[in-house]
Amino acid sequence: TDEASAYSVEGSTTLGAATVSAGLADALDDMYISVSNPLGGGATIMASYAVDEGSAAGDEVGGPDLQEGLTIELKFAF
Repeated sequence: TDEASAYSVEGSTTLGAATVSAGLADALDDMYISVSNPLGGGATIMASYAVDEGSAAGDEVGGPDLQEGLTIELKFAF
């Protein structure tokens, strides 16, 4: 591959109602794992851990556009 290309290896699977995603992104310099689970009534909880070793500080990691470090989100749809 070309050094300038931003290739990645990413995937996800469902375990019951939860979706687990993991990957190596940004020329395999960044890594992440995340779990998302619906709580019912339009609520969803997501937890992720991402490491951003790429050149652009503060950018999103991987296909899910995760933030670096540990993140826990609670989303509500009305």
